[in-house]
Amino acid sequence: HDQVEAMTLADRIVIMRSGHIEQVGTPDEVFSRPATRFVAGFIGSPPMNLHEATVSDGRLVFSGGDSLPLPGQFKSKTAAGDKVVFGIRPDDFYP
Repeated sequence: HDQVEAMTLADRIVIMRSGHIEQVGTPDEVFSRPATRFVAGFIGSPPMNLHEATVSDGRLVFSGGDSLPLPGQFKSKTAAGDKVVFGIRPDDFYP
């Protein structure tokens, strides 16, 4: 199906993979808060960039040693040592 048309016209969207539902939500929900890695990579063009990280001292630590602060809404849902996936869309970068 045409993703742009669906995201523009639909009130709710169902994202499926191999006959299984990955996520149901409004276009904004599936774009802004994808439920799975598949949805994050599938919705949007260009797709979301995904990077694995480890939670440590309230930060996301990436394999190269770089880190970012853990967003506040995730602090109560994670613990030190948790493996997570950080996703950011290319259009979220500003000069």
